[in-house]
Amino acid sequence: MKITRHNLQTLIHEELDRAYRSLGSPETVAKALSTYVKWNEMRSDYDGPPERDPSHQGMLRKFWSATEEEGWEETGPNEPWSAAFVSYIEDDPWFTPSIRHADYIHDAIVSRIRMEQGYPESGEHVAFSPEEIIPAPGDKRCYPRDGGNHCDICLDVDCKTVIGGNIGDDIAIRSSDHAPSVAMFITKLPE
Repeated sequence: MKITRHNLQTLIHEELDRAYRSLGSPETVAKALSTYVKWNEMRSDYDGPPERDPSHQGMLRKFWSATEEEGWEETGPNEPWSAAFVSYIEDDPWFTPSIRHADYIHDAIVSRIRMEQGYPESGEHVAFSPEEIIPAPGDKRCYPRDGGNHCDICLDVDCKTVIGGNIGDDIAIRSSDHAPSVAMFITKLPE
């Protein structure tokens, strides 16, 4: 592909318009990928949704326990677990672990308001609209889903590839082109 002067100027202008360049979190990506590998290594001959595979129940309990919520035994795999997956992977004292994406999205929006008022806390997880940030590996890519919200974890710069829990009752790595349009990114401020 030939890049013209006009194309180059447009690209540079777009990069300058996105004021915040995330530092991301290589640790988050490493844990997400190792969890994905373990999940797939644990698969049994069970002929049903991966989340119902008896070999996955211990790992799903770990995800749930990262949220400090009780009740996985009672609810089992019928309960949405994608936010618990993100909470387990994030494992950061500045991150709000929850069984609901809305909880840590809310906290990231509040942190953003604090940042705009001049009171940012280093290490806080902050919400940015897609136009404001160049996302990095380890950031969260969030969007509306089924009357609620969903967040995946970015695996590369500009978040072209994501990993998420409870995607088709499984842990999935996919192109962000195959996910709904992004509403916000959540990134951690440098400590």
